[in-house]
Amino acid sequence: SRKDYIRKVYKVLRRLRDIGLNLDLKKYMFIVKEVKYLEYIIEVGVYIRLNPKKIKAIYK
Repeated sequence: SRKDYIRKVYKVLRRLRDIGLNLDLKKYMFIVKEVKYLEYIIEVGVYIRLNPKKIKAIYK
């Protein structure tokens, strides 16, 4: 469930902090439905598709 996921993320972040590893949380995304990776867009439970900006560049 969503609550379990959030609890686990907090647990991992606390453990990392406890061992002295600090993360810049502004660089990470949590609980998102869509992630852009390289030239692709990955959607939860759907598929991987090419970024529309890349498609426009190919047609030009």
